[in-house]
Amino acid sequence: MRKLMPYADALVGVSGGVARDLEDMAGLPVGRVHTIYNPVTGLPAKQDDPNIDPVFARDWLHSSGKKIIAVGTLKAQKRFDRLLHAFARLPREDVVLLIVGEGTERQALESLASDLGVRPRVFMPGFTRDPAVYLRQADLFVLSSDYEGLPTVLIEALEAGTPVVSTDCPSGPREILDDGKYGTLVPVADVDALARAMEEALSRKHDRDALRRRAQDFSVDKAADAYLDLLLPGWRKGCST
Repeated sequence: MRKLMPYADALVGVSGGVARDLEDMAGLPVGRVHTIYNPVTGLPAKQDDPNIDPVFARDWLHSSGKKIIAVGTLKAQKRFDRLLHAFARLPREDVVLLIVGEGTERQALESLASDLGVRPRVFMPGFTRDPAVYLRQADLFVLSSDYEGLPTVLIEALEAGTPVVSTDCPSGPREILDDGKYGTLVPVADVDALARAMEEALSRKHDRDALRRRAQDFSVDKAADAYLDLLLPGWRKGCST
């Protein structure tokens, strides 16, 4: 990186945090790496998922309590173990948790949910290509990761109008949520803070239309325009003529 990157005409990171990390690792001056967010292509319109067991879908989607959702590979980075600990500390017992994803941590997470006494209220159906229907139906999306690059699922949750609680991990969540304007940020590894933020988010009303509008800042058109600005300076002037 230190040998080759200085010769590049342009360098791009998918978030400001990633851009600064690249500059630091490659010994580049601050501002040398541009930030262009990965676009979100829009949630599909379909309302079901053939990859999910219909019994599971009925149990979670038609639960009478509040619904929390998390999405990601079941691996250590995502810290679903901390999410389970926070979930177990919620004072209400009418809340159900859905963790969509598959990975090497499944058995450990299932055992932890049992040890915490919340296994009957935790659903772990596995991987699905399209979590859209569940994001739309959820009362809260939670991201509990130790680190990210630019968590696309966080943008998808906003696009679905779903309120968000996220760890303030490097990097992406703070940028996506505009310093907490569009969701609650909590310190990484603070289970008590995560539990409190989840309870507070479940207890108040949210401007879901504002969340959907925020997601449009990560549209394909905006990303394409940003790359054209970088690769073809002055192209906008050419289009206007």
